[in-house]
Amino acid sequence: MFDWLKSYRDPKLIALGFLGISSGLPLALILGTLTVWMTEEGISKTTIGLFASVGLPYTLKFLWAPFIDKISIPVLSKLLGQRRSWLLVSQGALILSIILLGTTDPVSETFRMAQMAFLVAICSATQDIVIDGYRIQILKPSQYGAGGAMEVFGYRLGMILAGAGALYLATFLSWPQTYTLMAALISIGMVTTLLLQKDTPPKEDEKAYGTSTGATGIVHWVEKVFIAPFSSFMVHDKWVLALLFVILYKIGDAIIGQMAVVFYLDIGFTKIDIANASKIFGIWATIIGGLIGGGLVTKIGTLKSLFIFGLTHLLTNVMFIVMALSGADLTIYYCAVVVENVTGGMTIAASVAYMSSLCNLSYSASQYALLSALAHVPRMIVASSSGWLATQMGWIPFFGFAMLLGIPSLMLIKYIPQGRGKDDELTIEGKPSTAVA
Repeated sequence: MFDWLKSYRDPKLIALGFLGISSGLPLALILGTLTVWMTEEGISKTTIGLFASVGLPYTLKFLWAPFIDKISIPVLSKLLGQRRSWLLVSQGALILSIILLGTTDPVSETFRMAQMAFLVAICSATQDIVIDGYRIQILKPSQYGAGGAMEVFGYRLGMILAGAGALYLATFLSWPQTYTLMAALISIGMVTTLLLQKDTPPKEDEKAYGTSTGATGIVHWVEKVFIAPFSSFMVHDKWVLALLFVILYKIGDAIIGQMAVVFYLDIGFTKIDIANASKIFGIWATIIGGLIGGGLVTKIGTLKSLFIFGLTHLLTNVMFIVMALSGADLTIYYCAVVVENVTGGMTIAASVAYMSSLCNLSYSASQYALLSALAHVPRMIVASSSGWLATQMGWIPFFGFAMLLGIPSLMLIKYIPQGRGKDDELTIEGKPSTAVA
């Protein structure tokens, strides 16, 4: 019954868990934890709000992902491989930038702090690009669900360490000391990188780009680095449906997630209730759901998982309506957190597996960065209207509307490309496509 759990014994998956820790640490350090530090120093709410923009590199990372796919780092790339060399450099830069962020004074060096936080975000987003590309390259398509789950598992642990862990440390140590210790934890990712096997880039067809020099050579280089990653994705005749599905799959979650804390406070829960249930218990429920989902994706396949997990998650959002009717009932709250976060974690594993399966092995970092950005930006735009919708509709109609938003993506699953299967080819209706080398 639990044979799928055996898939997590693969050393490559365990390594992705450790890389996930290194990936999850920086985000909390430039958002939630940094906000606490600035609030303690008396920085205005307006200024603190503006600091949210330092997370922009996570959305725009697809702009420099092609460099990471095709540009080698002198000496290091030959010794370690393309992905490992970029990982090591980005992790080293991340340690330095976090330490520099910790040395700034929020009061007298507010602008410099913003610059350092932005630098941390760039280094962190670069590391994420490499980890995603590396995951797609070293795993079999049947392992993408489990690989995504392990990365999310590590990512959440990293966020806990840099969130609650950093706040605990800052109670006894100074903020610069706390940030230095957090920077040292990135060494978990560096040690993991050094222990990984050297990666070998997939073979490419040089005829597709040419080997010319001069102006023609520059044109071919630009085509190879910047155009090919996206044109190769568009070869498939149903690529538009794939992108539409990626955009819509968790759009209802975005609306609910944006207003969840407001809803909890509105019906009578305290900040301590929310911290215990959603921020601690909920994170672990998401981790467990991700691990279950990743294992089941391996067992039953990606498209079937997308539909089953998506439908289940959609139905479990009824718990929000139950909460709206029952008021501040902690038993119902915890039940809602369990079912919503476990099924939510399962959908994350399935969606990561699907987006990974759509990527060409030669451009895995570029294409996954683009897909993840497309998944994030529209949801962010829609989520920005969530407060207005909740005010106009009231809570029960609002949650019903959010659930309805999830239906179109489930209907699309029948028509979207299947993604790479065990034969490493992108197929639809059993026929291989040239969209993946």
